Amino acid sequence: MATMKEVEVSHVSPTPGSVPTTSLNLTLFDIPMLGFSAMQRLYFYEFPHPTSYFMETTLPNLKASLSLTLQHFFPFAGKLLLPPPPQPLPYLMYKEGDSVSVIVKESTADHFNHLIGDHPRHVEELRALVPTLPSPSMTPSGCREKLLMAIQITVFPMAGICIGVGYHHGAADARTLTHFLKSWANTHKSHGEYFTLLNNNNSLPYFNRDLIQDPSGLASKFFNAIRETKEVPWIPVDKLRVTLNINKSQVLLLKDWIAKNLTEEDKPLIRLSTFVVTCAYMWVCLVKLQDPSNHGDDARCHFIISADCRERLKLPTTYFGNCISIQFVSAKKSELTGENGIVVATMSIGKQLMELEEKGPLNEAEKWLSRMDEIFKSGDQIEEVKTLLSSNSETNKSFGKLSLPPPPQPLPYFVYEEGDSVSFIVKESRADFNHLIGDHPRHVEELRALVPTLPPPSMAANGSMEKPVMAIQITVFPMAGICIGVAFCHSVADGNCRERLKLPTTYFGNCIAMQFVAAKKSELITGENGIVVAARAIGRQVMELDKGPLNEAEKWSSRIGEIIKSGGHITSVTSSPKLGAYKIDFGWGRAKKTEAAINIGSTTFFSLTESREEEGGVELGLALPSDKLDCFNSIFFQGLSNLI
Repeated sequence: MATMKEVEVSHVSPTPGSVPTTSLNLTLFDIPMLGFSAMQRLYFYEFPHPTSYFMETTLPNLKASLSLTLQHFFPFAGKLLLPPPPQPLPYLMYKEGDSVSVIVKESTADHFNHLIGDHPRHVEELRALVPTLPSPSMTPSGCREKLLMAIQITVFPMAGICIGVGYHHGAADARTLTHFLKSWANTHKSHGEYFTLLNNNNSLPYFNRDLIQDPSGLASKFFNAIRETKEVPWIPVDKLRVTLNINKSQVLLLKDWIAKNLTEEDKPLIRLSTFVVTCAYMWVCLVKLQDPSNHGDDARCHFIISADCRERLKLPTTYFGNCISIQFVSAKKSELTGENGIVVATMSIGKQLMELEEKGPLNEAEKWLSRMDEIFKSGDQIEEVKTLLSSNSETNKSFGKLSLPPPPQPLPYFVYEEGDSVSFIVKESRADFNHLIGDHPRHVEELRALVPTLPPPSMAANGSMEKPVMAIQITVFPMAGICIGVAFCHSVADGNCRERLKLPTTYFGNCIAMQFVAAKKSELITGENGIVVAARAIGRQVMELDKGPLNEAEKWSSRIGEIIKSGGHITSVTSSPKLGAYKIDFGWGRAKKTEAAINIGSTTFFSLTESREEEGGVELGLALPSDKLDCFNSIFFQGLSNLI
């Protein structure tokens, strides 16, 4: 394991006087994300310079451009406040002086090329590149307070840098984070002129919560259900993370093979998108990987989709926050492992997404949390994917505090006050930059070390608990590259449901609808058509999105609970090819590698991003114990070869 030397810890705020004290209420999309662990993202860049050069020339510009960017994304510099009962719901708060911590570390190991590879890397190698968000603190008023973001920059001398970001999911989803990072990158690349050169405000974050209607009071119901939920602390794991690539020709083979195995009556029910067929294939592979003695053939396997709702709710694409609809897909294990498993998976996922389109993102939203709870308690196998699922979307590289009032006060809200800032950490690393950006297995802790940790919540004078929203870490790999790591609070920002809700693409916050897909395990893993089963299941659920991202949103919590209780296998995916992770350019060229995950070391989640090698391909990130990795590789690559 590479050793790290801390070079600098600083705190970056918006320009003094540029942002007034501001609070921002959390919506029904933000509240369910409060219980998630910090989200983590890594960006590796070639940077063939010594650490001294980075510190003297590059770092000052990075911090200056970050400060300018935080003027527009100020919630990330603030805190999440959770007031004690019976005060209002949690909220975000920014005050003058709030900041994002930026940690700079230097890697003392020469393994940059190892870390950026696709081969297996130990999870702990990556974990070291991610900043850790501090634990919540208590304010004098009794509120719990959480910082929302931290950034760690790890320098690999003469090789590269890694920027690791840790952030609270309650503050934002993946689309919001990507919007922030692209704005920061463009500001740095343009020497601070990016926002000045904008001809209109269409690229600025959109904060208006009034466009998200909540007549059923789902936000309060969700908060009451998770009020006592505690975040799970990071525990070092002995797992390897690998990057799997499916090129454009293989995607087309998957689509053609599934189409040939669909019945004529099923074909109109789903759209065979790259997302649907890729998720179906991964779902079947992961179900087949499980020990068959754990569950019977009739055990339910679950696939959870977090679908962006901005378009469906007519929100701007730049809406700041979470805008995600939770969709649940399920199938029998016997169906997913059977001859037509991939078809079953495809239809299950596809139909659920079609239902989302038809019924809207808040259909059965009141059941989201209970269904999630039931699924996890059940022991069923679960896989989850977080995706944009927009009709069409393309993105471009905030701060304050999340405030959680004590009961029985209102919902949590975001607040920014003059002086709030984002923690900005710079580190230097001697690790092998090329190793970290590879697709081979790397230890999760190697990547985790590149992501900053959000500081713990504190207690505000009014009794609310305040949480920081964002932290940034830049890791310099001397003469090789840099990595930008971002940690942010998920309840402040999200993935995307903006278009479905007719929100601007720049809406700041969460706007994601959950979609649930289920299939029999036996149908997913028995025979060559398990992928058809998976594709059918996923495809149907995608079609369900036509009903609207909030269709049955009131059931999100109950459905999660049902799945947990049932004991089935649950799979989930994070990120999306539509976010354009490899288009974030600070002026050093596109990223050599990016790692995206709710938790870099999680085996429940896999990440799905665009290919860095060719248009139309996809990149899949997965962490597994070493004794499982060879078995999974055999299932994955043999399955692709069988399509030819």
